[in-house]
Amino acid sequence: MFIGHVAAGYIWTKLLLKNRVFNNNDHKQQFIYFWTGILGSFFPDIDIFHFYLIDGRKHLHHSYWTHMPFFWLIALCLLLLISMIRKNKNLRNASIFFISNIFIHLLLDTVAGGIYWLYPFSKGMVTLLEVPVKSTSWIFNFVFFWTSTVEGILIILAALLCRKESFPKINQNNKSGR
Repeated sequence: MFIGHVAAGYIWTKLLLKNRVFNNNDHKQQFIYFWTGILGSFFPDIDIFHFYLIDGRKHLHHSYWTHMPFFWLIALCLLLLISMIRKNKNLRNASIFFISNIFIHLLLDTVAGGIYWLYPFSKGMVTLLEVPVKSTSWIFNFVFFWTSTVEGILIILAALLCRKESFPKINQNNKSGR
């Protein structure tokens, strides 16, 4: 996935916001939950800066801590514990939005990129599909593999959802067009 993570995050976040647990009509909190979810949808890829600028592309960027489900599971447990101790429902909800979107990101990366789902118990990377090498450019290998169609579908679905929610329906009873 290249840009499908944000689209998938948008779809997931909108679904969460419709859940009565998170939909409390507090628009400020809904705004915070929304952007926390979107941030979580692409957050694991911040390691790309380390990959290019510091590591010199020596290690696959999916091997960094930001792509480790175990790390995020521990983080979620700690955040939920802190929110329970402080009785802070907003911290709990924001944590769920952020980290659930991270797990959506990791699931999507598992399809063709591989994730260490069983780390630290196993150092084997889980990958559902191997992208065949047909070009010397890794980007062309992914763009011309069928999974890019899935990414396109996610983007279209997110755009349709955004359009549906952003533009109010025209009132059919108003004949004058006003």
